[in-house]
Parts: sequence; C-alpha cells; structure tokens
Amino acid sequence: MTMKFGLAILLATVLLGDAAHATCKTIPYRFHTNGDTVTTSELLASGDTCFHTLRNNAGAGNVFTGISVDQSPGHGKLTIAGTAFQYRAQPGYRGTDRYAVKICMRGRRGSGCSTVIFNSTIE
Repeated sequence: MTMKFGLAILLATVLLGDAAHATCKTIPYRFHTNGDTVTTSELLASGDTCFHTLRNNAGAGNVFTGISVDQSPGHGKLTIAGTAFQYRAQPGYRGTDRYAVKICMRGRRGSGCSTVIFNSTIE
C-alpha cells in the first residue's frame, strides 16, 4: 500500500567525487514518494559519467529502500548500486538521451515510490 508522506520531502543531489565526473551537471530535484513523476536535466561530456546518490532530507525514521531502472537510456549505460546510481554517456555520442529511475522509501507514515526522469544533453 502506498501512502502519502505529507510534508516529508526527499532531496536527491549529485555528488561530483573526482575529476572524471567534473563535467556532469544535474539540476537538483525534489519529490514526494507518493507515485509522482519528476523531470530534471543534466549536462555531461561524451563518454563521461554522472554519479548520483540519494540524501534523505525527510527526517529521522525514513529510509530509502530501493532504486530501479524505469526506463533505460538509449545512448549510455545506467548502473544501480544500493542508494546510488550512475549514468555513463556513450563515448563518441553527442546529442540527447533520456532515462528514468524509480526511487522507493519507507518511513513512520508508510512507504512509497516515485519516478525521476533525466533528460541528458551530451556534448
């Protein structure tokens, strides 16, 4: 059963861990885990990787329970590990790509999932 979290908001952010990921720029996004769909954009170089990790901003007792591929990219590779995922643009490709991940969590008021769509521009 999926329940609304009311004011519990999740904030997902991009962590740019090293120089290999320096060209990845993603617009931060907010969503509720009540079945909604959120769209964001990212910019990266051909062959580069965007590493995403989820940071829970909803308060104590809320835990991310899973990330899954909702739509695979057409010009890159999407890899999921725990509460992190990365998108690697196809080397040599320049243009646009699109992929989506389903993010789920549970908390004191129930559990639920939402989808985040990434529109990627590869330069």
